[in-house]
Amino acid sequence: MTGIASRISDLQSYIEALEEAGELARISAPVSLNQEIGAICRRNLDNHGPGLLFERPGGSDIPLAVDLLASRRRYALALGLRPDQLADEWNRRVGSPRPPVIVARGACQENILLGNDVDLTRLPAPIWNALDGGPYLTLSCHITKDPETGVGNVGLYRNQVHDRNTLGLLAAPYTHLGLHRRKAPNEPFPVALALGPDPVVVMAATAAVPFGTDELIVASSLREQPLELVQCLTIPLAVPASSQFVLEGETQSIKPGAWFYMPSGARHSLKVRSDSVFLLTFLRG
Repeated sequence: MTGIASRISDLQSYIEALEEAGELARISAPVSLNQEIGAICRRNLDNHGPGLLFERPGGSDIPLAVDLLASRRRYALALGLRPDQLADEWNRRVGSPRPPVIVARGACQENILLGNDVDLTRLPAPIWNALDGGPYLTLSCHITKDPETGVGNVGLYRNQVHDRNTLGLLAAPYTHLGLHRRKAPNEPFPVALALGPDPVVVMAATAAVPFGTDELIVASSLREQPLELVQCLTIPLAVPASSQFVLEGETQSIKPGAWFYMPSGARHSLKVRSDSVFLLTFLRG
């Protein structure tokens, strides 16, 4: 699969590779954001189905891709590997760290919305389950920086969409994001959300790497070439340049459970206020 690996550099090229391998199904009919997409995903996972691309989720013109990494074959395909090569090759690649590089401009900044133009409710965020408290973004790669050491971090957290520029964020104090924020609890804490980056960023964000390890370096190592980053425009962070969406904002502490609801109850809640959105409308054709 070496040839495939050389062609995958972002979400778009990964989806093309999945389609070529028969590992992607497109859903062209509008599907309701209120639990219908969640039910389809559940059935698809139970039946070991392919990755899904909803082309008109909730009637939106912003496609929604799900279940892309939900099998060992698709996970391996993102790295140009066979499933039986994953463990050895993962260890080999991350054993040779490759730092990312800063570039002047990225696809994620093709369209820029600031201030009153920001409206997060335009994103096709589903209500996935019957007892969810509202619509959720469920694969947001949260990029932060240790305020003392400057070392970066990428973590995967769910975000409840509350209004045009406010998201809920459930990050317990023991998470790496929570540990970063505790070092400067009274200072503005910037956070950037990358939606739809190169799949290796999602892989790195969910990997059990030690605190103090920058997952963007892990992602570069997995791709075996420097991951391209662009500087955020309103906060001092850098994000994957090929991300489909980037949200820039700062966190605020809130009363537990007030901004993030799950059936089991919510604790350690934060809210993220975003006044900047950068996006590339994606996955056409």
